[in-house]
Amino acid sequence: MKYIAQRKLGSVRWLTLALYVAGVVLFVLPSYTGMPYGAFVQLAGIGFLALAIQFTIRYMLTSYTYEIYDYASSASLYPILNIYRVQGQRSTLIGTVGFSEMISIEKREKIGDNVTKAVNYCPEFRAKDVYRILYEDGSKEKALYLQCDEAFAAALTERIALYGKNRETIENG
Repeated sequence: MKYIAQRKLGSVRWLTLALYVAGVVLFVLPSYTGMPYGAFVQLAGIGFLALAIQFTIRYMLTSYTYEIYDYASSASLYPILNIYRVQGQRSTLIGTVGFSEMISIEKREKIGDNVTKAVNYCPEFRAKDVYRILYEDGSKEKALYLQCDEAFAAALTERIALYGKNRETIENG
């Protein structure tokens, strides 16, 4: 089962444009004014341009595909969740988590966590109505955030109940 997370450009479009404008203005300004230490202003302009390029790549040109791979293999005896980053025609596998390592899934209004490590696989800048999946990596509890619809989240919930870390307590309790 696959889900393609749709990105909505919204406010990130204007933020990125503002960063580009600020970067260009700060870079060009010392050339036309006789300000002392203009190189530091130009350096700040380069910083704004680098940040604008990062925002463009991460939030405007990148989307994510989530795939539930239900077949066991030699790598995993249980189904796994694959996460792909899609940029143009190129799709790259960037994350794999086995359902046997997952603890729970819950819907959240926004991204925010108190676990050791959280990874954001949402295509939007300020993602709302996201799903947090808690999983265990060794002895550390980690989280990943996905932005999907309720049908895909229900499929994840079903597999976590069948194969997840808490299945022993559900079966025995």
